[in-house]
Amino acid sequence: MILGISYNIFDSEDLLEESINLIRDKVDFISVVYQVVSNYGFSNPELEDLLINLRDKGLIDCLVQYTPDLNMKAIENAVRKRNIGLQMSRQNSCTHHMSMDADEYYVPKEFEYMIKEIEKNQYDGAACQLTTYYKNTSFRIEPKETYYVSTIFKIKANNKFIINDIFPVLVDPSRIIKSKSVRIFSRNEIEMHHLSWVRKDISVKLLNSDSRLYNFEYIDNIINHFENWKFGEKALVPQGGQKVNFVNVIETKNLFKN
Repeated sequence: MILGISYNIFDSEDLLEESINLIRDKVDFISVVYQVVSNYGFSNPELEDLLINLRDKGLIDCLVQYTPDLNMKAIENAVRKRNIGLQMSRQNSCTHHMSMDADEYYVPKEFEYMIKEIEKNQYDGAACQLTTYYKNTSFRIEPKETYYVSTIFKIKANNKFIINDIFPVLVDPSRIIKSKSVRIFSRNEIEMHHLSWVRKDISVKLLNSDSRLYNFEYIDNIINHFENWKFGEKALVPQGGQKVNFVNVIETKNLFKN
């Protein structure tokens, strides 16, 4: 297997270096498809310098700047970026590809196991479940989510990410490549550790994602709760539609630096 990884990024760049370091020696090629203007028109002028620094360190092989179409839905821009990343892997002789975000971490031994299983059994695609962290990687949301994240796909001549294509488990609809054989990993084999609520500035996440569809009063409430949260309290998070919800947070073994 020649594995290419492509990160889709606008914010959460403070998490990117460790995410890459955890898997860099298991991966053959890493690209970053980034935008300095978000899907909602906000700018992140410091992002490019950080990415160039990571490239100079040898952590990133290829940088591609993407200019979003602000008339398109955010998910449509996301799929375009993921397909650019897939093409970068294809052009650099990779046999397999994985799309990631900067706030996604893997335990190295589990990641290596996943690669070997996919290679050994020649799966076209794979997915695993995840656990989501709040404030830092000592605290996670409970219960764990029941949905999955797609991981490694075999690169074929014309395959690509397609919104809401058929997949055997529930995953991000922007991260699906049609696959005949898909390996669904159990939690005790591998998990994706999602630092979704580990941010220096949580407002950047909320104002540049589909959370903007919420009433801005809800966003202010989520930000204020996050900034003043103490362990023992519940977390306040979006729950789809126009709803927010309090969820339990438990302490967990910290596997990472954040």
